Amino acid sequence: TVTNNLPGTEKVQEGTLKVASAVKLGSVAVSLEGRCLELSANATVFYKIYAANHDIDIFTTRSTAELSGTLSGSNAITKKGSGTLEITGTNNLTGTAKVQEGTLKVASADKLGSGALSLEGGELELSANATVTNNISSSNDSSAIDTGTNTVAVSGTLSGSNAITKKGSGTLEI
Repeated sequence: TVTNNLPGTEKVQEGTLKVASAVKLGSVAVSLEGRCLELSANATVFYKIYAANHDIDIFTTRSTAELSGTLSGSNAITKKGSGTLEITGTNNLTGTAKVQEGTLKVASADKLGSGALSLEGGELELSANATVTNNISSSNDSSAIDTGTNTVAVSGTLSGSNAITKKGSGTLEI
């Protein structure tokens, strides 16, 4: 086990940065410059994450990872891996949020950022009542929206080549 006391921004310029806990990231920010952050255990990441220069991937294994820091950048972010990624911090991303595997969990629609949402085999879970204004596309029959016990309204455009499965006992309004 290593303690990371480095100040400043952690930059990932190539390959994957794999961490078992948020404490391993240091104390300020992570700049993903077209690369991958893999969270291999249950973790809460409190720090700012920048999607700089290129699209980025955030990979969660069977774990649940929470991003409570600020997300920013104009590039796409892709959720990969079978685990759950929960965004609880401010999301200023303007690029497309892609869910290829596992679950992207949010309590409110603003946690999705202002770009489009692309369900590519993963699931969007809304843990509270919400109105989603993002455009949503589906390119895989295993894509889903889980309302839990909540009422979720979708006012953006729905498109794509595949169906979206509605999960949860709540209401999905289109």
